[in-house]
Amino acid sequence: MKLFGQFTINCLVVFICIGLLPAVGYGAADWEDVIFYYPMNEGAGGVAKQHPKAPNQFAAKLENGPKWVTDDIPDTQGNKAALEFLIAKEQGLTIFDHPALDLGTGDVTLEAWAKTEIGDENHKMIITTWGENGSGYYLKISQGLLLTRYNDTDRVGPEVKSVTNVADGKWHHMASTRQNRTEVKIYIDGKLDVETNEGAGPGAVDPDANFYIGWQINRPTRFFEGRIDEARIWSRALTGEEILQAMNGGILSVESAGKLPLSWGRIKSSY
Repeated sequence: MKLFGQFTINCLVVFICIGLLPAVGYGAADWEDVIFYYPMNEGAGGVAKQHPKAPNQFAAKLENGPKWVTDDIPDTQGNKAALEFLIAKEQGLTIFDHPALDLGTGDVTLEAWAKTEIGDENHKMIITTWGENGSGYYLKISQGLLLTRYNDTDRVGPEVKSVTNVADGKWHHMASTRQNRTEVKIYIDGKLDVETNEGAGPGAVDPDANFYIGWQINRPTRFFEGRIDEARIWSRALTGEEILQAMNGGILSVESAGKLPLSWGRIKSSY
């Protein structure tokens, strides 16, 4: 009887722990925090679709034929494809203007995987939007460094540069966060690279414009050369731990038939 009672207690502990898993950060992020997420797993066609769980389902149109290639990011499972861009062909993706792409004064995270060998002084756009009102934001590479900017509608917002060289022909996970209006951090491969308390304009970042991946239309020096994958924007500033989880594909979760949280990055190949 004593043994049976101990067994019952142990079972209760296990069930309680399972129930608490989501609360303690296993697959901690909420899909409602995602502004957009392009896994780029189509492998063919002229459109990159968002992850089916993303709340905003606006697609990205491939322009001038960027090439679908097999995803070769090291140590990631489930990724099927990525997109390869050539400067000579002026290739990129266009996302038509959507209210969700206006950030206001809220916190935000920009992230993507990218690989390039081009480290000249030109501006290789990874993700960007810039309006006629002078407001915009981006991740780009210039002189081998990752640059990010959050320019408000008063045209205020300094450019923040990484310390780490990212134009070495290797895949790098690149992210920047804006928090409390002006605090900006850059993360390279899951590690904090730069932080500043005066890295963004204090006003609303509302470009009211189309969004681009791999290029900035009508700007001939701003085409990307190389590969881009897993572009994502969040409506909050991820922590350093969450950035690392995002890099490893384990920050967002789905539910299995048994209702246990599973890392989406590890089972992407199932859809």
